[in-house]
Amino acid sequence: MDVPNSWRRLTAHFIDSLVLSALCYPVFSQMMHAWETQGEVSVHWALALYFIIARISYDVLSVYFFQGGLGKKIMHLCVVDNRNVHRPLSLAQCLLRAFGQRLSFFFSYAPQALALNRHDRTHLVDWLADTRVAQKTPGLSRVKVYPIWVAVLVLYFVFQGLAVANSQISQMDWEKPNLILSPEWIPLQSEFED
Repeated sequence: MDVPNSWRRLTAHFIDSLVLSALCYPVFSQMMHAWETQGEVSVHWALALYFIIARISYDVLSVYFFQGGLGKKIMHLCVVDNRNVHRPLSLAQCLLRAFGQRLSFFFSYAPQALALNRHDRTHLVDWLADTRVAQKTPGLSRVKVYPIWVAVLVLYFVFQGLAVANSQISQMDWEKPNLILSPEWIPLQSEFED
């Protein structure tokens, strides 16, 4: 199986993000309702837990049973074992991929940006789970690497991810049932009323 180009992987990621957005609609609707009524983006802790479980479940189950989510299926990609592409993935590999992807809360897309510096397009999540994304249809056997772009992107995403995570965690009031998730840069409704 060949190495997929970056655009295929990005398109598959975008499609999977749309699917996850549909699954997490209850969370987004409560956040928007809170923003409109209270002027802050907040979500009940139970819905925040649902958000986390839904994302991890989608990642684990879609990779375990179908070798990838809907985006990967549409783009003719699949997640395979790095050592033997014909061996099915273990549940442990699927869990490692899912939990490794949750590192994006702290580091944004820095772990994924590392793939641009490798000919096999593997990144931190693949290394943790000993997997790789392969293209089912004939494609590129060797892709270009971009070491300077990777360095810039990784630094940017690490600083951006840590800043957002710090902002989110510092604004949470752990004594209330709702987690307040509004960073300072979201304009409040009162700013638009003149």
